[in-house]
Amino acid sequence: MKAFRIALGMATLTALFFYSGCGSSKPAETIQDKNLGLMSKIWKVSTVSDNGVDSTAHWTNFTLQIKGDKTSTSYSYICDKRPKVSVWPSQGTWSFNTASPGTAIIRDPGTNDELAVGYTIDAAGKNLQLSFTFNNPNGGYTRVENVSGQWVFNLIPQ
Repeated sequence: MKAFRIALGMATLTALFFYSGCGSSKPAETIQDKNLGLMSKIWKVSTVSDNGVDSTAHWTNFTLQIKGDKTSTSYSYICDKRPKVSVWPSQGTWSFNTASPGTAIIRDPGTNDELAVGYTIDAAGKNLQLSFTFNNPNGGYTRVENVSGQWVFNLIPQ
């Protein structure tokens, strides 16, 4: 009888040990969800360059608010205090580039203003860099001839 109790106890412990690793586990967080969480805030300018020339003075009050919900694939942005001649519309939508979601987004996908944007964000969400070539032949919210070129925005949380 004593041997039966020991065997039953060991079987119970073995079963508990085996099944303790089972159950509902969270799926791994995608790079999109992780970076959306880091990017979703209001950003202000640290530095801005246009074709390698410092343009920070023209963008000192500019802010970019990035918003999104992890259950979606399309997110929003709002720009405030843009210069009169701007490479940014006042607001729009964006999505991660599915081919390289860890380094590229698409600003205003499916519109005349669609723009491929490279990005980097640090692990703490304290530095966001956006880089793109702006050459919008459709005109729209700015005078293109004054702002065409390679732009790099280095942003920090407001």
